[in-house]
Amino acid sequence: AALPSLMEKMEKAGATRSVVGLVIPTGYSFNLDGTNIYMTLAALFIAQATNTDLSIGDQILLLLIAMLSSKGAAGVTGAGFITLAATLSVVPSVPVAGMALI
Repeated sequence: AALPSLMEKMEKAGATRSVVGLVIPTGYSFNLDGTNIYMTLAALFIAQATNTDLSIGDQILLLLIAMLSSKGAAGVTGAGFITLAATLSVVPSVPVAGMALI
C-alpha cells in the first residue's frame, strides 16, 4: 500500500510519470534486502553449527545465490525459510538438514 502513495507524491513533487514508474518500483524492489541478509547469515550459521568448512568461494556463491533467490521471496511472508532450503542445496557441503537448528 506504500508504493502507490509514494509514486503519487513523487509525481506531485514534479517528477515525470515515466521516471517515477521506472525508478520507484525498481528501487523499492532492490531495497528489500532483509531476506537476503537472513538467508546468508542463516547459511553461515548452519555451516558453523555443523562444523562445515566453507571456502571463500563457497561463501561468495552462497551470497550470490541468496541475492538472486531472495528477490522472489521478499514479498511473501515466511518464504525466506523455504527459499533457504533451495539456497543451501546449491552448496553441497552445507547440510540442508541443518535447517532444523533454525
